[in-house]
This record gives sequence, structure tokens and C-alpha cells, in this order.
Amino acid sequence: MKIPFALIFLFSVLGIGQAKAQASEAVFSVETLDYTTNKRMGGTYVYVYNDEKLLTQLVTDSLGKVSVNLQMGSKYKVVVGGEGKVDRFFYVDLKKVKKQKFQLSGRCAVRLFDAKPETDYSFIFENPITRFYFQAPEPELRFEMQPATKMAMEIERILKEQE
Repeated sequence: MKIPFALIFLFSVLGIGQAKAQASEAVFSVETLDYTTNKRMGGTYVYVYNDEKLLTQLVTDSLGKVSVNLQMGSKYKVVVGGEGKVDRFFYVDLKKVKKQKFQLSGRCAVRLFDAKPETDYSFIFENPITRFYFQAPEPELRFEMQPATKMAMEIERILKEQE
């Protein structure tokens, strides 16, 4: 009687291990920081969209962090903002990603800054911070450096104009 139970237990554990091995989601973490002080900002919001449809609304914890599971096979727009801050967004492109034998993950630290009246933020509202994507065999999602650099330069220009 003990042997069959032990075998059933062993096969159950092996089955769970195999189910985990086929990851169909990527875990994506967002951290919000104040642009000028670089301090973490808790209580900021994170909206996740898929095809213009709002999937989820999240609020960062006291350390300015939040995580979300994103299904493979879709492209997501992630909007990050806070009270009195300028909203920023980026894309997580998992459209061509199939189930993986390992857990995909990504992380984006978003620096938010104060919205000032009479300032033109159209570049920021119309352009993503960057786009995250999967490149085999790495489990960590990569990001496009060129748009990230261009966005950083534009924000610096805007902030200098505000002084």
C-alpha cells in the first residue's frame, strides 16, 4: 500500500515540475522613482492595456514597486503615472513568443516628474519610453536603447526649459 502511494506522490511532483517548465506568462515588474530626487514613489498607478483595452489597474507599494503577469502572444502598453505627475508609457511585446521552458521576466524603472502648466509634453505623450522584447535564449526581456535615450534627452530638454 505504501509503494503505490509513494509512486503517485512522485508522479504528482514530476507533473507539477513539468507544468512549471512550460511558462506561458512573463512576470513584469515596474518601479517608480521621482525624476529629480531618484527616491522611490509608492502609490503611483500602472495601467496595462492590450489592443487599446484596459486589462488591469495596479498601484505601486510603499517601495514604488508592482508586478504583473503578461500572457505570451500579445503586445501590451503599460502606462505609469501619479498625482500631479506626467504620465509615461512603454510597450512589452510578447506577440511572437511561444511557451518557454523557463520563466520570462522584465523590469522597468520609470522616473516620474511634476506636470507644469503651459508645458508641451506632446513628445512624451506620443512616444514610448522604450519597447521590451524577448530574444532567445535569454529569460530576461530586453529593451530598445534608441527610443529610451531619445526620451531621456527630450525630458532633460523639457526640464531645463521649465527652470
